[in-house]
Amino acid sequence: MRINLASTHCCTIGEIRSLVVRNLVYGVMLIVASYIVMVVVKAALEDEEFLDSLAISVSSERLSQCRSELENLQRQRQWISLSQRIGLQSVKIVRALERLMPADVWLTELTVGHGTALLAGFSRSDSSVSAFLQALKEGEELGRPRLESSRLAPHMAPDAREFRISSDGLLTEGN
Repeated sequence: MRINLASTHCCTIGEIRSLVVRNLVYGVMLIVASYIVMVVVKAALEDEEFLDSLAISVSSERLSQCRSELENLQRQRQWISLSQRIGLQSVKIVRALERLMPADVWLTELTVGHGTALLAGFSRSDSSVSAFLQALKEGEELGRPRLESSRLAPHMAPDAREFRISSDGLLTEGN
């Protein structure tokens, strides 16, 4: 997942969390709807009486289409399940960032995927970057965070720092 916060529209952690939660709700609704359709179609296909009447009134081509639709629904359900697990991990990370980030630190980039994360942003001082990194290390949501770079960013403010923090070993739903 990649959230680019450097656009002209400034997103707060709360807005990002709302978007992630809303997408999770949509995903759950789609899973439920797909599951209901899959159960109905599967039950209909397994019912011998239904298959006998279907053979009389419907061509074998239509039966193949129904089976293909069932397979597509099963693949969609698997994809949604995976997306939901990734989304739940992202919600946990956003909540942790909201809790741990000092007031004078702001993010311009958050990338999460394959057990790793990259955070990029700005701070008003080295001590704030250090405090943020220490808080991330003490929390368990971001695995093993490490400072990749920190440099002066005078175009933001006289003492502003631009930083990049990477992390591996993120917790997943199975951990």
